[in-house]
Amino acid sequence: IQAYGFSETGSHLVMKKYQAKEVKTKGTDIIIRNLNSGSNQLVGNVADYEFNDAGTYLALRMDATEKLGNGVQLVNLKNNNIEVLDSDTATYTALTWHKEKNALAFMKTTSDTSHVGETYLVFAYPDVTKTSSGKVFHQTEHNAFPKNSKIVDYAGLKWSKDGNTVFFGIKDWEIKKEEPKDTSAIARLNEGLDSTNVAVWHWKDAEIQPRQEVRKKRLLEANYLSAWHLQSGDFV
Repeated sequence: IQAYGFSETGSHLVMKKYQAKEVKTKGTDIIIRNLNSGSNQLVGNVADYEFNDAGTYLALRMDATEKLGNGVQLVNLKNNNIEVLDSDTATYTALTWHKEKNALAFMKTTSDTSHVGETYLVFAYPDVTKTSSGKVFHQTEHNAFPKNSKIVDYAGLKWSKDGNTVFFGIKDWEIKKEEPKDTSAIARLNEGLDSTNVAVWHWKDAEIQPRQEVRKKRLLEANYLSAWHLQSGDFV
């Protein structure tokens, strides 16, 4: 066992097993042990898991071989029933429970042909006891969503206290461009050379190179806080 966690009520213990050496995904087997009955339930391909605050539900993020069966599943700890909230060959992330309510949110990767990299769909279940009430935020369906922007995963998801709003971060989304092939003599001379160890200093730089390196990650992850109001469907 490499990790474990108790439900808030102490009725269940989840134990995460080590991965087999040949497995390249983040998913592995977990054992859900009912401490009242002594029964064990084995679930495979689980990348991570989160109990709700009341300890009555367990959310599972799946990461399977070749992405077949990826998704988010919900375990009802009262009867051990498992419900698939969403399943796809995409990557899922940011399992986030409301601190007090039975509200769950998570992200799923998506992309298009005109931009570099991926953006995310945001799923929100204001009440997991009624999973049919789940909602999905797709940026292309909102006129207020800035053009050529994307949703980022590193800002995470946050619930408002009343459970009616989900917050996430957005930033500029790079447009794909066709780079013209440089056939000049200099390009031919430089072909195959590694330029990654070259740092170019400029006397007009606001910050010197070492300072830029220190701030690089923070600058790359800069984003704008945004709000998705679930009842009205508005994006701000």
